[in-house]
Amino acid sequence: SALQNQRNALEADARCISGNMEKKHLEGLLPASMLKTLLRQYKVNNVWRGLDAYAQRNHGVSILHTAIDGFTDYCSRTEPYVAMFHLHDLFERFDRVREEHNAYRLEADGASYVCAVGATTGQVYRDNVDPASDCRALVPGDEVSSGSSDPHAGGHRSSPGAAYTANAIDALGFAEAVMQIAHSKFTQAYPQLDLSLRMGLHAGSCMGGIVGVKHLKYVLSGSPVEIARELMQTGVRGTIHASETVVKLTAGLPWEERERLGQEGSSMQQVKTFCLWL
Repeated sequence: SALQNQRNALEADARCISGNMEKKHLEGLLPASMLKTLLRQYKVNNVWRGLDAYAQRNHGVSILHTAIDGFTDYCSRTEPYVAMFHLHDLFERFDRVREEHNAYRLEADGASYVCAVGATTGQVYRDNVDPASDCRALVPGDEVSSGSSDPHAGGHRSSPGAAYTANAIDALGFAEAVMQIAHSKFTQAYPQLDLSLRMGLHAGSCMGGIVGVKHLKYVLSGSPVEIARELMQTGVRGTIHASETVVKLTAGLPWEERERLGQEGSSMQQVKTFCLWL
């Protein structure tokens, strides 16, 4: 009947709206390249299935951990809405230049801003299990298309060494841009603030994947993430504190070696570190 046809049409529209809302929700939570793969292999209504199959080991990932030195003290003597406005403005400026350097933001928690190049953006090399075939799609050392997380995509091919170098250079370029924003553009807009950044930069292999059910989040885990955080914590204000791995990948810059840091038994005891003054 006409009434039944109208009801069916309304139900179809509702399913379409629900699917679009779910897709929009995912777009705000997951890397674009990963979401594209998910939507290609699953119907929207089934997109939540098999997310555990996207756990991967990423190689040659550069991790940049940035923190605003003194922001906690600033918050204690400032109205909350003022402090949050300044933090939002600063991170928004970071986001504007992030894509220019192929960086993916992992976290913006409190006064910390953490990003990676080589996990879902930049030159991606990984151990990957294809959820459609349940077989290994890429092994370490295989060539993969530049700037893509899909090993079957077309594009320029590069060697792992060249890819790791490109990721480190991109991460360093983003670090320099962030430092310039914080100490030049931002302080000009808000001269009453005394902002200084601490930065830690390291490169290596990480495990990446999606966690959560209601609140999905793409995360990276592994020693490079922890070392980047420790480099940030032990760094000098206004400099980029990097590991020897990064220094070798970005040879030719005026890096200054520092003494070994960290407590006995910590991962930092095994890392030779350097500072780049900007």
